[in-house]
Amino acid sequence: MIIDKKKYPNTHASFTLKNRILRFIWYIVQESLFRFSPRPFHLFRILILKLFGADIKWTNYIYNNVKIWAPWNLKIGYNNGIADGVILYNMEKILLGSNITISQGAHLCTGTHDYTSKNFQLYAKKLLLRTMFGYVLKLLYIQMLKSTKVWWLELEVL
Repeated sequence: MIIDKKKYPNTHASFTLKNRILRFIWYIVQESLFRFSPRPFHLFRILILKLFGADIKWTNYIYNNVKIWAPWNLKIGYNNGIADGVILYNMEKILLGSNITISQGAHLCTGTHDYTSKNFQLYAKKLLLRTMFGYVLKLLYIQMLKSTKVWWLELEVL
């Protein structure tokens, strides 16, 4: 999906024409049907996401004020809640396990830029959120810039 800037430096967009057209169509649907659907119509919003390629279970609560960049890069397990004002900026896959709440105003982003490159190279890596034993949230964040290091962030729920 992301065009190789090493092969074509400073000459092309970061995403293919097909991707940009799909995102434009999604934007129109998101800003009309999705956004203005009544608040309790979670199943309707899940249906819309599924029609745009999201792998999402029917037991989730997705609110109408959620902004999703690319539904086809979204995989969501069971019993999750994504609250108003959440932004899922998913240039690459965002994978949510089960029993996770993403609170109001959270911004999950899967991309960054290499500020040291001449063409400000875009990098996008997968983001995985999952719960372990229902008490510990594990965030697997694969470092964006050329490194293969993996960072784990553990938050205990009191």
